[in-house]
Amino acid sequence: KQWYQRRVRGDYSWDIMEPVTYFVTYGTAIVMYAYFVCVRSDYNFDNARERWNLRTFHKIAKRNGFDHDKYNRVVEQMREIEANMTQLENVGALLNAKKQM
Repeated sequence: KQWYQRRVRGDYSWDIMEPVTYFVTYGTAIVMYAYFVCVRSDYNFDNARERWNLRTFHKIAKRNGFDHDKYNRVVEQMREIEANMTQLENVGALLNAKKQM
C-alpha cells in the first residue's frame, strides 16, 4: 500500500498511474476469466495452488518413472491395515475389560 501511494503521490502523477491501475485491474480480470474457461472452476488461490502442485507432481513423477498407481495401491493397503489394527486394539480392550469383571 505504501509503495502504491508513494508512486501515485510522489514519483508519478495520477495521470500516469490511472492507466496503470486500469490495465492491472482488467488484466487480472481477463486472466481469471481465462482460468475459469480452461478449468471450469472459479479461481480460488487454494484450489489453483493445489492444481498447480498436482500438475507439477505428475510431471516430475512421469519424468522419473514413478508409478503413482502402485503408490496409491500401497497407501490404500496401509490404510486398510491401520483400520484392521484399530479394530484389533478395540477388540483387545473389550477382552481385557471382560477379564477384569
